[in-house]
Amino acid sequence: MPPALAHICAICGAPARCLHYDVMSCIGCKSFFRRSVVLGKLYECIGRTKGACEVYYENSRFCQLCRFEKCIQKGMKPELIQPNGKEEAEQLTAYTRKRNCSISSYSEDDLPPMKRLFSAQDTYGYLIDNLCYLETKMVELRTSSIDPMDSAYLDLPDLLARQCQIGDSHKYPRPLDSYLDLPDLLARQCQLGNSHKYPRPLDCKLPVPQNSALGRKNWLLLDLMLTIDFCKCIPTFCALSFRDQVVLCKRVVLSSARFTQAFYSYLNNSSTLYFPDGSMPLNFFSHEKTKVELEIFCGSIEPVRRNAFTKEEYLFLKTVILLNADCPQLSDEGRQILEKGRTLYANAFLRYLQANYGTTQGAVRFTNAISIIRSLCDDDQKHKGLHIMFEAKVAKMFGMPRPIALIDTIMIN
Repeated sequence: MPPALAHICAICGAPARCLHYDVMSCIGCKSFFRRSVVLGKLYECIGRTKGACEVYYENSRFCQLCRFEKCIQKGMKPELIQPNGKEEAEQLTAYTRKRNCSISSYSEDDLPPMKRLFSAQDTYGYLIDNLCYLETKMVELRTSSIDPMDSAYLDLPDLLARQCQIGDSHKYPRPLDSYLDLPDLLARQCQLGNSHKYPRPLDCKLPVPQNSALGRKNWLLLDLMLTIDFCKCIPTFCALSFRDQVVLCKRVVLSSARFTQAFYSYLNNSSTLYFPDGSMPLNFFSHEKTKVELEIFCGSIEPVRRNAFTKEEYLFLKTVILLNADCPQLSDEGRQILEKGRTLYANAFLRYLQANYGTTQGAVRFTNAISIIRSLCDDDQKHKGLHIMFEAKVAKMFGMPRPIALIDTIMIN
């Protein structure tokens, strides 16, 4: 198999050629997942550390429960299984309905009667399963060719009222070779001599100043829009009145978007904010960096690196940030809804950490994670001030920029 096509199964690490049920996986894990869902298998963990067995293809024997849990955690979707015959179709339909039931009805003491996909007897398994799926679709859209400037005229109420875009990643092609990792890029044939194969963009003769912010994807706008769509997929947020949704978004979407940027920059081992197209806002202007710029573009990554958040921890904390009831303009009913929802996710977050790190260490890690929220909110004001200065510099260098309704609402008003 050519190096550029070499892929690894996300479940067991074996060589894999393509996606199965929306996850890069080998034939063995594909067949195991299908068989488990279609036959309604129930497994028990065989390891000493319950629910934490290593799933690796060279092991002589897999723990089937941990293997199935990993299939779910990595994003395998039962609804994509093609049934063979009427009986399998009916069983898959019933299974999918159970998995897709609204988690808004969950409480800590009242769980719906459905087969558990996680070994822990808590709500966090269901919550993190849904959050991981949402984040996977959001990342697909974030790394696609979507241009947020196509929606620059839409303000916050317009974005809340329109249909959620998170499931539309298939409408936007991904950049060429976006799936290749560094070893694949080093192994493939050099592409520098292939410029004749690709058409030049319109107006390519127009000069673009070096280090210009123009001509780049507006990552602030895109991440704000994706955060709003992420909110619309959380049952607690959907239970709010439209007015309360607008009030809440004005308060929390910037903090959440900045946390998302910091987390994925951390995953790329970058010491400054780093976006999927390789751009770094700290390098937009070639002047000596100010203290505020370093705090915003570099300092936001430090708490993530210090705590070494996993994807699941990042998602729980991101959701807790979004369900912030500390907004003076919220209605009393909206505040009660948010407090209830935030308590549900915060308690699930704590239980998840204690299940993975132990009771004491999990509680300490939870406290450290929650403490980040205050610093994010405090830095929002610095970011807004820096944004106003940045826009003034862009206007001075390149002329008045195109107005962007959402950014004006979040960053200026």
